[in-house]
Amino acid sequence: MTKRSWNLISGTVLVTSFISFIIGLLNIPNIKTGYEAVAFMPIIYMFIFLLSINFITKTDYKITATVFFAFQWIRFCLMPAIIAIAGENCENNGISVSVSHLRLATVLISLEFIVSSIFLWFMARKKIKIREKTRLHLSGSTFAYFLFGILAVFIFLYNLRRGVRLVNFLVIPAGSEERLGDIVDTSTVIARQIFLLATMIAFLVVTNYCVKRYNLTQKQKYFYISIIVALLNVCIIIGERRSAQIYTAFCCCYVLILAYPYKKKKILFWVCGTAGIVIIFMSIYKVFNAFAYASYEEAMNNAEFTIGGFSQTLQSYFLGPQNVALAIRFAKSSHLNLFNLIFDFCRSTVPISFLFKNSGVTTSVMFNNYLYHGAQDSGHLLSSVGYGYIYGGILFCWCTMVLNIACALFCEKMLKTRKNYEEIYLWAYVMMRFVFSLIINTPALISASSIMLFTAYIVILAARFLRINR
Repeated sequence: MTKRSWNLISGTVLVTSFISFIIGLLNIPNIKTGYEAVAFMPIIYMFIFLLSINFITKTDYKITATVFFAFQWIRFCLMPAIIAIAGENCENNGISVSVSHLRLATVLISLEFIVSSIFLWFMARKKIKIREKTRLHLSGSTFAYFLFGILAVFIFLYNLRRGVRLVNFLVIPAGSEERLGDIVDTSTVIARQIFLLATMIAFLVVTNYCVKRYNLTQKQKYFYISIIVALLNVCIIIGERRSAQIYTAFCCCYVLILAYPYKKKKILFWVCGTAGIVIIFMSIYKVFNAFAYASYEEAMNNAEFTIGGFSQTLQSYFLGPQNVALAIRFAKSSHLNLFNLIFDFCRSTVPISFLFKNSGVTTSVMFNNYLYHGAQDSGHLLSSVGYGYIYGGILFCWCTMVLNIACALFCEKMLKTRKNYEEIYLWAYVMMRFVFSLIINTPALISASSIMLFTAYIVILAARFLRINR
């Protein structure tokens, strides 16, 4: 990005932070009891951002730093303004939290942000020895990847025959009367992961071939073939999590821009535009419960837009004071110890997790069991600061976020030093998993990331072995 672009972003952030602060001050009489301190969160953000802007523009870890401050803007500027305007309707009234817990939650969120920012400044000063601008390559055997693709197709058809739809394309069908939800059956999770890897590898194999042909012939059709395969990848919906589409779109854009450095604008237009359309449909499905209606249009017609509902959504997705207050309430009644902390990380790390499968439940499951009185294992995300408070109290509530940032920085370093398409795509995917979820507890991030790393490297190393021994 140019200096002018950064100046525009900086100006926008500072103006919106100040506006949010004014909105909070004007609405203090209207703010629900316990949330009063959120009015001052934009000032904290504005101060930290002013100290950070020069660092953000110069660091080699620009992706992690930029996304970190972008998400914190939502949490510290947008959310407080909406909470202030929403008044008594700012939270989910179905779950009660005390005023003292809400006030403590605001303090913990602010403390976590300050300490995490300082940690990011310190760690992201280190330079990355970025790969030289040499021609990238596919490290594994194309034939091996072809065989893996055939295996994925057979698995897909087998599951389809037994009534299990592993993926959807472009949109999730409405009118199912039952939400798609997360698949927890181990065999289905493995089947879905194999299909995900196959689509990733298909994109990389085609791109590798097309780049070689494009460099030899300069024919535009090879570039557009790469784009089409990338769009197909983005349109494949695995589960109902919109974040997966963002990860895929980022990975495809990153690889294509490395492969076709002079086609950046076209790549971003087509891939990001398509991803945006898919995410809009997925948002309608999830937020407006399209599964309960005959069509997406009907779901939209029956939707209700309120500032209170928007506030509740922000608190749910960006883990606002109410979510953190729930974690504080859980911490005071659960009395978890170091064993539970170690178990969380072991149970979340593939392949070690298989050894601990029936040895207990994670803190996240216990948290939801506590909130729903044992009726369900999921529903509420356990925030990084909430998780840190459970095991470290006020003094060490920031540790989880710091660990998440450290993992994200490591992934970004790996992304920028790898020299083959497979590992670049893989580390881009895992990095996005961390940077887009820095405010979530670390074991939850390790679980999804370790599955991706473990399964992908098995396939990649096997393909490399066959290439060497052919």
